[in-house]
Amino acid sequence: MSQRKVKFYAYSLKTPMLDGDGFEDFIFYKKMISEFFLRLASRPKKEKVINIETTSKKEHIELGEVWQEEERFLNGYFITYTYGDVDEYADKDSGEIEFVTTPNQGKLNKVYFNIDLNTGLFLVQKDNEKVFKKDTVPSYFAEKRQIIDDVVDNFNAGQSKYTITAQTRTILMTDVLFPDFLEEIKNFERINMIYVYHDLNSGNVDNRIVKLEKSANDRGLNDFNELTLMYKNTNSGKGVSGAIEYITSIDDELDIGVEGKLWGELKTIKKSLDRGKRAFRRDIEFNNSGIMSFSQLLESMEEVSRKEGLIDDLNEVGQNYLEKYN
Repeated sequence: MSQRKVKFYAYSLKTPMLDGDGFEDFIFYKKMISEFFLRLASRPKKEKVINIETTSKKEHIELGEVWQEEERFLNGYFITYTYGDVDEYADKDSGEIEFVTTPNQGKLNKVYFNIDLNTGLFLVQKDNEKVFKKDTVPSYFAEKRQIIDDVVDNFNAGQSKYTITAQTRTILMTDVLFPDFLEEIKNFERINMIYVYHDLNSGNVDNRIVKLEKSANDRGLNDFNELTLMYKNTNSGKGVSGAIEYITSIDDELDIGVEGKLWGELKTIKKSLDRGKRAFRRDIEFNNSGIMSFSQLLESMEEVSRKEGLIDDLNEVGQNYLEKYN
């Protein structure tokens, strides 16, 4: 057994509905989501497949198994592969060709996911085949929506506040972004290092930095344009609050880096970097055959859902209405 880092991304699922004023994008109707995934997973294989052809490759994706071990979470996986090329596979000892793939064959890949039915948080393992994309799930809904027609009809007939029509997007899937730099620092359990980056060409350099630069130049160090100050936390305590107070006092024009422990892992973040799509890396067990412990991965996803509070843009009034309707 060995451990490897496995990456998964965070998305937000919404089920847009029509009210008197227009689309309500910040609603998550969990019954529609859970029924769709559970029903589609039970259909014959040919009904679960989407084949996508691009100029560079042919892609195959299908929904595999879906299961629910507790009311809050829905787990499952997609099967993905690319095909169209002919590959030869050889024996490593003899060098002899063992078999040749056909254009219809590809290397099967499983992409595990976890849906938090309380919030619509959708955590998806990184697809090494790069077939699973942000528009994959909405495409599934658009193409196979008829399997939940009865759920939609019952919803429309059972209440009067919202309406789901044939014209509304059945599902909206968006990236969950990293929080603001300072907000993320507040989540650190411990801060080990603070880096302050001084651009020596900015014309707005502290006198102490100028002296350090001059001293370096006088000793033969030339042609550098950035100086980094590193503050190391040697306290046995966490020291996070003091670090935040210091960081907020630093000139806005200066870039800052922070290294420390976040959600049990060592992490470094930098103010200037694009925060981008939220991603997580966790240590997951692999057996001697290289097969991943999918149960451990799904447990890690559930832990993220419980701890991090990633979804904060739900329409609270509308969401409470749906909870009462359910």
